[in-house]
Amino acid sequence: MARFYYKQFEKQVTKRTAKTDNAVFLKVKERVEDAKEKMASDYLSHPVTKEIQNGANDPVGALNITNTLKGADGKTKGNLFTFIGFDKNPLNEGLILIEDGISLVKNPTSVRQKDNKTIYTYQVNTPTPKDYSAIAPMPHWSGGSWITAIEKGISGFGSYIYWKIAGRSGGGLQAKIHGTDTPQKLRDREYNPKALKDGFFTGLLEGFVKSISSKRDARGRFR
Repeated sequence: MARFYYKQFEKQVTKRTAKTDNAVFLKVKERVEDAKEKMASDYLSHPVTKEIQNGANDPVGALNITNTLKGADGKTKGNLFTFIGFDKNPLNEGLILIEDGISLVKNPTSVRQKDNKTIYTYQVNTPTPKDYSAIAPMPHWSGGSWITAIEKGISGFGSYIYWKIAGRSGGGLQAKIHGTDTPQKLRDREYNPKALKDGFFTGLLEGFVKSISSKRDARGRFR
């Protein structure tokens, strides 16, 4: 897990006690849980998630709504579900990374006094690409995560074919040179992660961190 420090949660505390420590922790925990719920909601409504949710045989032909799989003609059929080759819907894996991968450490890393205020600093653990690989592995590949692959890039689009019923996922095949196992290139363009202008899971995680780090009042104090 990566360590993120939720800094300077300020509380008007004249005397620090176990009761005040617990009250501050519960307030911080509430904010972290609210931010996790927001991240989960954003994840489920993300274009990548919706495209995978559509699966291989949706009524409109497994459309690539993220525009990551456009061929030279801009009309390549198929979607991320068929291109990656999922056997089943993997989206719950992302939810597990959010629910179990983000955690608040109860004991503050530091508590200090400043200007008659008590400033608490807490540690929030967040998932890393290593966690992605363990919880959301790339299907039929050795190592890596489909989350990282979608964000960074996936090879093989040049020889990818979409069929209504085909391949492991029910919609994707790899074209090969006749009589060999060598992929046959059908198009010059490759998978384009840059089409995801706002990123995917890592971008949502950055939004989570920002959301629990920026709620301060006019005096610079966390509300």
